[in-house]
Amino acid sequence: MKKLIMGLLLLAAFAVSATAVESTNAYGLLKIVSGYTNTIISVPWTGYTEDGAPTLDLRADRLVKPRNLADGDELLLLGPDNTVFASWVLARTNETVDGVATPAGHWEPRLTAHRRTDGSSFVYLGAETNVVVRGFGLWLIRQHPVVNGVTNAVYLQGQWTRGGATATIAGVDPKRVNGYVEAVYTMLANPDCTHETAINDLPWQDVDARDTLILNTDATTTKYCQWRTDRKLGVTGWCAARQEKVTATVSRTVYDYDLKVPAGVGFWYVRRAGTDTSLVWPTPSEE
Repeated sequence: MKKLIMGLLLLAAFAVSATAVESTNAYGLLKIVSGYTNTIISVPWTGYTEDGAPTLDLRADRLVKPRNLADGDELLLLGPDNTVFASWVLARTNETVDGVATPAGHWEPRLTAHRRTDGSSFVYLGAETNVVVRGFGLWLIRQHPVVNGVTNAVYLQGQWTRGGATATIAGVDPKRVNGYVEAVYTMLANPDCTHETAINDLPWQDVDARDTLILNTDATTTKYCQWRTDRKLGVTGWCAARQEKVTATVSRTVYDYDLKVPAGVGFWYVRRAGTDTSLVWPTPSEE
């Protein structure tokens, strides 16, 4: 993925009447160049408020603009229980739902997957109450991320927001370890989308040795990372292991600590400990 390019910021002031409250809102638009079929999208923005304060989370179906996307592309939002997803599908044509006309190019609550093997539902219809929170990610599934060799950009919109964010990484419920859940998956994404994220520069805390990270989600680019101490290098952090040939018949394991996530893109944190932890995202730079 190429570096995210800061798009357009439009400042609009609204005055309703002489006695009404005046407010100033900054409209944020970001361009993300991603050629992945599956991309965890960052959440840089918040929802619109009367005074421009970043106190309202953004509706999940308002973050990603339909531009450059195809009919049937899907959004999946991981719920607060970290086990089920809210789902929306892009509809490129005008439709009438329950007698109400919907515009072309809108995110429509719709299901493309329904049941786990045990018969329980793991995807449900998205609703207005489903919001995206800065510090976490939103899963975008695309049919045509690359057309004729050219990557289609993704555009994010919302109320322009600065400042860091804190993301809670849920631990495993001990009561469910012997049942269905043995690990908890959380989509994390840096709300600062002006540059790539160096994984080992982040202020990690309470990492369990069994925890893992999954970077990117396409088969040819996925990295599974573990927490490791390399006494020879004097390094402790996340690393990805790969096999490197020494000779035609002998290989050795190489650990890569130089892990980076492209700007505007997130990753999975797989928590196996029975306690929660958190990640405090740094305040975005002034650049």
